Amino acid sequence: MINIDERQLVLTSAQFAEARHYWEAVSSDIAAWDMQAARLPCSGSHHRDVSAARKCMARELSPAIAERVARLSAGSSTNQLAVWLTVVAALMRIYTGEDHLILGIPLHPHSGTSYGPENGLLSCTCSMDKATTFRTLLTATAEKITRALQFGDFPSDRLLPAQKVPAVLVTPGNPEQPDPAWPPLQIIFGYECTAHTATLYANYETTYLSEEEICHMMEYAELLLAGMLSGPDQPLATISIVPAAFRTQLEQLHAASVPVATAQHLSDAWSEVVNRYGEHTAACDMQQSYTYEALNRHAASLAAQMRQAGVKRGSRVILMLPPAVILPLSILACFKCGVAFVPVDPDIPAERLREITAESAAVCLLTTSSLNREMPEGLPVLRADELHATPAVLTEEPPGTPEDEAYVIFTSGSTGTPKGVVITHRSLHNYIHFLVRRATLTSADATVLTSSYAFDLGYTSLFPILFAGGVLHLLPKEIYLDTSVFLPYVQQHAVTFLKATPSFLLLLSGNRQLLRQYGQSLRLIVSGGEQFNMHVPDNFFASLENVQLMNHYGPTETTIGILTEMVTRSSLEQFRMQPVLGAPIAGTQVFVADKYLNMLPPGVRGELYVSGECLFKGYLKAAHTTDKLIPHPFIPGQLCYRTGDIVSWTDDFRLQFWGRNDSQVKLHGYRIDLKEIEKHLLLYPGTDQVHAAVVSVGNTSAIEAWYTAAVKIPAAAIRAFLLERLPFYMIPAACTQIEKFELTFNGKIDTRQLAGKGIDAAATDIAAIWMGVLGLGDTPPDPAASFFSCGGHSLQAIELIGRIKEQLHRTVTIGDIYRYPELGRFTAFVNSLPDEATPQLYHAEEKEYYPCTHAQRRMFVLQAMEPASCAYNKPVVMQLNGVFDIARYQEAIDKLIERHECLRTSFHVMEDDICQQVHPPASCAVRVKDVTGTDAGFFLRGLVRPFNLEQSPLVRSTVLQTGSEAYLLFLDVHHITSDALSTQLLIEELFAIYSGSAVPAPDFQFRDYAVWTNSEDYQHKLAYQRSFWKEYLQGASRTPLPGILPGRPPKAGGKADVRHGYIDGELFSRISDFIRTKQVTLFSFMLAGFQALLYRLTGAMDILVGSSVDGRDASWQKHIAGIFINTITIRQAVQPRQSFNDFLEDVAANIASVLQHRQYPFDLLVEDLQEVPVPGRHPFFDVFFEQLPFSRELPELQDLRIAFRPSDVAAAKFPLAVYLLPATDTLRIDIECDQGIYPDDFASNFLTQYISLIRQVCQQPDIAIDALSADK
Repeated sequence: MINIDERQLVLTSAQFAEARHYWEAVSSDIAAWDMQAARLPCSGSHHRDVSAARKCMARELSPAIAERVARLSAGSSTNQLAVWLTVVAALMRIYTGEDHLILGIPLHPHSGTSYGPENGLLSCTCSMDKATTFRTLLTATAEKITRALQFGDFPSDRLLPAQKVPAVLVTPGNPEQPDPAWPPLQIIFGYECTAHTATLYANYETTYLSEEEICHMMEYAELLLAGMLSGPDQPLATISIVPAAFRTQLEQLHAASVPVATAQHLSDAWSEVVNRYGEHTAACDMQQSYTYEALNRHAASLAAQMRQAGVKRGSRVILMLPPAVILPLSILACFKCGVAFVPVDPDIPAERLREITAESAAVCLLTTSSLNREMPEGLPVLRADELHATPAVLTEEPPGTPEDEAYVIFTSGSTGTPKGVVITHRSLHNYIHFLVRRATLTSADATVLTSSYAFDLGYTSLFPILFAGGVLHLLPKEIYLDTSVFLPYVQQHAVTFLKATPSFLLLLSGNRQLLRQYGQSLRLIVSGGEQFNMHVPDNFFASLENVQLMNHYGPTETTIGILTEMVTRSSLEQFRMQPVLGAPIAGTQVFVADKYLNMLPPGVRGELYVSGECLFKGYLKAAHTTDKLIPHPFIPGQLCYRTGDIVSWTDDFRLQFWGRNDSQVKLHGYRIDLKEIEKHLLLYPGTDQVHAAVVSVGNTSAIEAWYTAAVKIPAAAIRAFLLERLPFYMIPAACTQIEKFELTFNGKIDTRQLAGKGIDAAATDIAAIWMGVLGLGDTPPDPAASFFSCGGHSLQAIELIGRIKEQLHRTVTIGDIYRYPELGRFTAFVNSLPDEATPQLYHAEEKEYYPCTHAQRRMFVLQAMEPASCAYNKPVVMQLNGVFDIARYQEAIDKLIERHECLRTSFHVMEDDICQQVHPPASCAVRVKDVTGTDAGFFLRGLVRPFNLEQSPLVRSTVLQTGSEAYLLFLDVHHITSDALSTQLLIEELFAIYSGSAVPAPDFQFRDYAVWTNSEDYQHKLAYQRSFWKEYLQGASRTPLPGILPGRPPKAGGKADVRHGYIDGELFSRISDFIRTKQVTLFSFMLAGFQALLYRLTGAMDILVGSSVDGRDASWQKHIAGIFINTITIRQAVQPRQSFNDFLEDVAANIASVLQHRQYPFDLLVEDLQEVPVPGRHPFFDVFFEQLPFSRELPELQDLRIAFRPSDVAAAKFPLAVYLLPATDTLRIDIECDQGIYPDDFASNFLTQYISLIRQVCQQPDIAIDALSADK
């Protein structure tokens, strides 16, 4: 046995100098060519045998081949090894696409001591190019074998890279029993040859390769060897390994692939559709619907108006439109006008829009009057929504031809600028008619466009349905991305088929119960735009009875889609084991070839080439076209498109997808060229080297970017720079500055050294936000830590959403936090999201009157209905003990009024709308009264008076002196100016100013926020939530009030009776453990208990409870006072026999859904549902439940102690209300009821019942709702 020290000595021994020089040269070759150990890619074939580690297969070759190999070998074993090593090297080049490979041969040690590689393998390098012939490769291989065996006794494994150990070995004999010294090898080729026989063996790993694949490989090896022997001087790159039978069948398939219908210009085809389906509904959005006849008539009018504006046939028009009926109307108008449309997203960066405008040579931009954004200078802008409504006659012109341009879509390009792909009417017509037939679309079908029209992913929905006589629905993104709104819409409108990305379909089907309830009309789901996800069919088939899935593939250059595969319940398992893109559509021919344009047979990966009716006309720039659109190598006179996609045939003529051969990727349905991202990164001043890549993040993928620079460049600055130039979906999830890029042997960036660094940095940012919201300090928690286990509640969830939006420019929903409560999973999810432009708040223009927010309007109306009511006063009473300087306090409150405009704002009715007027700073006279020795409470009650909202300021303050250095400080503001968090802010700043502390000026005022919420953009974002609330509250009725006095009307506004109770000690610990285990918030748990108690006291099984949510989504909102809250109604069904555990899960899910739509203004909902206002009663509900964010912690001042004093001066806002005030280890519960309608002991009794029920469910969480005790 040779020990380690001896081998180390051999490396430097003069005796082995010649061997060392040889193996050093081999190592240099490996580094220079970045050679890889030949390794077959794992296919994932469903025929793999995992019951055995290895198997061995034999193939008898033809006698003719055997005899020629024998003559070539001339009886030399080395020559024979050289022949078979040459064959395997050429075969591995075909399978891997690599010209420079490392293969292994066995070490045959001489007798005696050997210092050769410990693994018993010698590395042989094989290099080929396009001109390499069998003769030249064989000669070079024979020499390398001779030299390798000559110096085999040298420890060459110490000089060669450890990661380049051969995985494919060629050895004489039958390798059924591999040498135990050999390392795990993917495949071992063996051979046995006589003068008249030759047998090829393959011993392979069954976990990577299947018997079917090995059979193919050995057949191809024989075909390759036959070609080599027949033409030894023929370039290896031209020798075909395609079996004759496969080639014949493929040619027959191509010959049979003819267009479904005779090509037409789509304006002509559309006329036929209108004649047939004129009175059928064609398209609808949230506001309107058009029949086929009406859509055609308005499209003709718009086309005529475009002509009158100077738009000529054959030109191009940019479309920048909302997802509404105006979109198909404008597209049809373009067809009628004989122009090609160029779709762009309304959110496209200005720089990119300028690039597209210039390259497309567009003559105008067609948009709507509601879209106000920067437009390219000099480009005429036409407002489609204004033009189409004006009747106009389209003059007759020569008819269009199928070769006319239909549209031009711009895709990401490696040059750093987008590439314009030109699609003709011929290609689009062929696709439409194929899809209509393949999907059996009829006038009974309906679909929804669930992606941006700026990309052709959604054209599967957009065009075929209109040419089949069905209904196209167009919805805002906010609706179709919200499953709780979208699925009821699907049911309501009998939507039958959808086309979307697997990511969207996974979101849509994630809640199987919701899908089962609302999705039964769906019969066909078309998946495309990114790699298929097997969870999608699992979810859909488990939820829907009659649904089918279609996997659909196609580059933009081949008109939407060219491969389809139907996935049914019966074919699912086969598809799961061998997922395929499918077979070509009608009129399309495809083939797989290597880089030398040699056709490849089943099982061998190569680039996909496409020809036929589907082909695009070319790119707008000819240089791009000649590289991708090439003469067809097998069909003379035709062109074919090089897709860049790596695929392989299956035996049944379907295609499997394996990746790309360039820097292009598909992510979330968008085609992205990473080189374009890199080119824009290099445009940032100071960046030196850059690299972008797609990495796996949890169950999804995301883009990462790395850059070097001589100075520190913040990632946020890089992202902001990119957002001005690139679409949101191309912005990296993480941009990370590194010191330098590590390089591989041949000078390329070593991507293995980069993976995860940027995502890790981004994860740190996310964790910091997560911990900051929860108040966890700076120590990162375990990735398994749950948001809810760490005490998170709904208000903090909303704050988390706002901070991530503001700091990371990504949109997270309440539902996402419930789906990914653990920090690790949440981080992975956020990292997978694209960056989005964050809406900017601007200072409102100075003027006399400003619009009000919806909350302000609601407060104004409620006060106007009962002018004498104090229900919406927000009085606060504080006990002061110590030295109190009243003059300094007067100065402090005046500065506070100067600081916050909302305190010096009045409200007025102007032209049937409510407006606000900001007044100059003015003093609020602080009243002072000495009440020493009297009933201070009597005086306090007299201080609460109604506010006149038309007079400013809307704040009052009084100081009652109750003794020596003892005071009661009374502060009252109207609810129209403040909510709970604003009141806390005002008090904190008031005493900070009083104490002389510096308080930074706020960046904005509430009027700025009010103007922003009245903008069209903001209102559009709210509109999608309307349908949720209308559906949610449909048919709801008020919950009866428990225990009111006979004959009393259930209204509020009288004096409030407030009772306080506390949950602490063991019960508080039980609750904390319970909600941590159930992964729910304290609010959800306590609300479930409250709703259960209401059921037990009233018998109502449809419970409506009011609450309020904070609308502060950005950090700047934390520093200005105002009313940011919105009122919501929580509707909960109670099933009496349901366990409390299950009921709590339903309540938590319900709250998550409601909070997802929390921004929709309550007063708009009242209008939508035509709720008639009743003085003293809140719309929809009489019972209110709220968790207060007010910490009730007051500043500590020198010589002055401040504490809140419980006050009974407020009026009741609701007949019955529950307020939760959580602290570190205790929970305070306030029960407030109107004394005018409830007996004196009701509040205290209800509080006792409530706490008793909470204790009961903690002890018996599986108890049925109707078994809960309602006793005290």
